[in-house]
Amino acid sequence: RLLARDVEARFSEATVPAAMVAASFEARHAELAHRGLRRVVHAVWMVASDAGAPQNEAALARMLVFREELLAATQGHPTAEQFRAAARRLAAGASVRVEDLEPFDQQGRTPDASTYVPAFAEAAWALSAAEPLSEPFVTSYGVHVALLLEEVPPMTRTDDEARVIVRADLIQRARAEGARSLVLGLRQRQRVQIREAALQQVERLSRRAP
Repeated sequence: RLLARDVEARFSEATVPAAMVAASFEARHAELAHRGLRRVVHAVWMVASDAGAPQNEAALARMLVFREELLAATQGHPTAEQFRAAARRLAAGASVRVEDLEPFDQQGRTPDASTYVPAFAEAAWALSAAEPLSEPFVTSYGVHVALLLEEVPPMTRTDDEARVIVRADLIQRARAEGARSLVLGLRQRQRVQIREAALQQVERLSRRAP
């Protein structure tokens, strides 16, 4: 408990840099507060950025056929599994990637701070429950067709509420890392034997809400 109190004193609201809170808040904005998210599965016919017009036109034409055949086979509303199966057949002998993507906001930001290219986000956000399958569209990766899987409703939080969550998470992570570093440092300097259970108890105490 003495170790835990020492760690708590070193890592608190007063010691978390404002710049770190701001950076984490920005990175987690789509997770903590958003105006809605979209989740899609997509197939992309990979085309090199320096490919010539014939190669681009061929990929576009093939993805258009893929879309039309899928629509005809599913009465315009394919399931995720039907989409994946058709895309896997398309991939045979071609440079095609099929991916289920994390939900993302209208700017293409995901909850884990990844970002999709604007052209992809724009095309995905144009989809709806009534028309869930996109026309073929082009990004720097190639020619895509995307299927809307889910429209995640908005999560309403004020910026201040989101910053409270961010700050608390940063403190907890810092305390857990600080506790382990402190105990391991003692072990090395004093050559003492410390049971792993005792180390875990210190870490649990350090994760208490600030």
